[in-house]
Amino acid sequence: MFKKNPSLWLAIFLSIAILVLAVLQIGFLESLESTTYDFRMRLRAGGADTKTDVVLVDIDDDSLTKLGRWPWPRTLMAEMVNKIAKHGAKVIGLNIQMSEPDVPEGLVIIEELRKNFAGAFDPSSQSGAAFLSALSQAQSRLDRDKAMAEAIGSAGNVVLPVFFEMGGFPQADPNLPPIIMENGLVQVQGQILDTMHQARKITIPIEEFAKKAKGLGHINSLVDKRDGAIRAEMLLVNYKGLAFPSYALKLVLLYEGVLPDTVQVFGAEEAQEGLKVGQQIIPTNANLEYYITFTDGQAFSRYSFFDVLNDKVETSAFKDKIVLIGVSAKGVDIPQVTPLDKNMPSSMLLANSAQNLLSGGFLTRSSFMPYIEFLILLVIAIYLSVLLPRLKARAGAIISLLLLILIIGAGTYLFIGPGIWLKITYPVLLIILGYAAVVTSRYFITERGKDKAEVESAEVNRMLGLSFQNQGQLDMAFDKFRRVPVDDGLKDLLYNLGLDYERKRMFNKAVAVYQYIGEHDAKYRDIAAKIKKLNVASDTMIFGLGMGSRADDGTLLIDENARPTLGRYEVTKELGKGAMGIVYEGRDPTIGRVTAIKTIRFTEEYEEEEADRIKEQFFREAETAGMLSHPNIVTIYDAGEDHDLSYIAMEFLDGYDLKEHARPDNLLPIRETIGYIADVADALGYAHTKGVVHRDIKPANIMLCRGGIVKVTDFGIARAMASSKTKTGVVKGTPFYMSPEQITGKKVDGRTDIYSLGVVLYELLSGVQPFRADDLTALIYKITSEAPQPVTDLNPKVPKAVMQILEKALTKDREKRYQKAEYMAQHLRIVAKKMDELIDRKKSVKVKDAPAK
Repeated sequence: MFKKNPSLWLAIFLSIAILVLAVLQIGFLESLESTTYDFRMRLRAGGADTKTDVVLVDIDDDSLTKLGRWPWPRTLMAEMVNKIAKHGAKVIGLNIQMSEPDVPEGLVIIEELRKNFAGAFDPSSQSGAAFLSALSQAQSRLDRDKAMAEAIGSAGNVVLPVFFEMGGFPQADPNLPPIIMENGLVQVQGQILDTMHQARKITIPIEEFAKKAKGLGHINSLVDKRDGAIRAEMLLVNYKGLAFPSYALKLVLLYEGVLPDTVQVFGAEEAQEGLKVGQQIIPTNANLEYYITFTDGQAFSRYSFFDVLNDKVETSAFKDKIVLIGVSAKGVDIPQVTPLDKNMPSSMLLANSAQNLLSGGFLTRSSFMPYIEFLILLVIAIYLSVLLPRLKARAGAIISLLLLILIIGAGTYLFIGPGIWLKITYPVLLIILGYAAVVTSRYFITERGKDKAEVESAEVNRMLGLSFQNQGQLDMAFDKFRRVPVDDGLKDLLYNLGLDYERKRMFNKAVAVYQYIGEHDAKYRDIAAKIKKLNVASDTMIFGLGMGSRADDGTLLIDENARPTLGRYEVTKELGKGAMGIVYEGRDPTIGRVTAIKTIRFTEEYEEEEADRIKEQFFREAETAGMLSHPNIVTIYDAGEDHDLSYIAMEFLDGYDLKEHARPDNLLPIRETIGYIADVADALGYAHTKGVVHRDIKPANIMLCRGGIVKVTDFGIARAMASSKTKTGVVKGTPFYMSPEQITGKKVDGRTDIYSLGVVLYELLSGVQPFRADDLTALIYKITSEAPQPVTDLNPKVPKAVMQILEKALTKDREKRYQKAEYMAQHLRIVAKKMDELIDRKKSVKVKDAPAK
């Protein structure tokens, strides 16, 4: 079964392995998940609300330097509490453990004096009473704890920390001290308590402080054992049957004015696990842990203890805020590892937790999330085992990549947006390993099959190559021979194939065959000499098809055995070079007809991916143009392709193009110009009725033949190039003769040719183009927006009627232009007729006025 479908079984095996790992939560993979968790948390923190209600007063390095080494006298802390309370803080979090009395040595001495000399003085005497009063005053000044207790009691809003020793399963204690019971959630009973983290011992502030404080909360951290990072907080801890709140939760309860006995706790049997605090539900897991959404540290207002103590901070900074007094000095505080900061001060961690509880936007991971993750893994497993082995390599790679992006994107979006933690490590790992396994197994299977097929088909390919060679299909023969292992017999076959290429003047391909032989045997026969000879020959031949050089008139100097050809046409000489290629004079040896052959090499003119499409359109348009039969349109005989060179064979014209007469110093007579343009308009009108638009009417595409006949050339070619670009990105065409709609990329019709013909007429009458500019942008603007200079300004001899015809032909709105080229031809012939009549009248007048002999 495995041999029949190894991809299927590999995918199933990997899927089961990943599922097992996901259930067991292996440390290494969970560490990877924690890494992705931290990355997503940093993204989430970057988009979090920056308005915080928590202010930090830092006992930082600067404060220690200026106020003395730690620990400070509690009178100093008492002074700070009094000051912050005076500034209007709503809740004060004094995040400093004070579980031991602060008894200075002087206070001990005074107590000993009072005890030892209590009977030495008469309290009723003036001196005795004065001495005892002085002792009492000194004792009061030295009693720091009393000052601290008074400050806590006076403020009335101070929350102090407690610390638990975690672990074990302590029995419920109904006789807990009142100070502990008052700060717990006594309403939380039953099975929910068993799901919480258990604590067996508590360390609380000294009793005098605890009684004066507004509340107590635990500061135990929930540290990830894998990397020591803190990502969550124990909102409630089960201490001997009492649900005791965290320090951050206690601060928020007091800040929001929520009574502890109104807090509701939902367990696993409820619709949603978590705590209901006022109108807000804080989502937790089954252990009453909640995942902290961290806030960028820059969002919190932080002030140095020394600056606050010395009134260097605005009093409004603390009004109606939660003010946390904590230590951040190095060597005193123990920094915490968090997703945002590997050395976050403990007071900053507490601020993040409190702010998250206040602002909401919680991160959740409900109890049914593992089932969703299991379902995702199951879908991926089905894809890997059932669908992927049936897909082609490219499709499989694309779908696998999209699936990978979908998992990572969905996990990141859910984390940052709705705040749902979906584990992505396991599905990503399954996709990567599963794809690699399936592709690798398919590769080995393919390779084995390929080796077997090559061995079995070597002789078949050899025979097919010989068959193709005998049929003259040399390229296909070479392709087949290359699939056969090279031995002495195949070298002989390849050598003969190279000779056949030589006979057909395909010298580059002959060189390729000889070079292929040389890769396996560089000294075989005379291939080295042949390669050298053929490379020299290719430098002296026309487009790589024949031997020879050119005389001064362009005639090829060749012998009969090396005459170059294009398709079936023999090339005799070069006539000229155009924008798209070289034009040759050719001869059809079958019927002896002389032709003009226009060539185009698409691979040089166009981007590689466009070449095939443009070539196909080129031949389609050439076929359409070949159906045109008009005395003023050049006749197309044939179109084809020879190697990578495309060509059109057309009627050979004995003449020259009208560019010769588009100069001010070489203008044709106005009457002749009008007649020629009328003939061209007739030709265009005929082509338009056949559905053919030229698109590139210009003097260079109008030939004036011997005998005074004009012919329009390049029908079909311009249309094939119109929607294409060269490698430089420049659109093919002549912008001076383009119509406004053509230059702006709109759909064109026959009226575009009429506009271009108007430009040609203007140029033949004046010697300049109607629109001229130094750069393309200015030219385009003039063509689309400005009217041309009246032609009569340049050539006053132009009749007014011709000027009116020009104005109509050059109208920018094509709806007001001549709608058919025949109409323009008719108007031109009317003017020509009037001019002929005028010339005839002048001749008759001259004859009549001539003196009699």
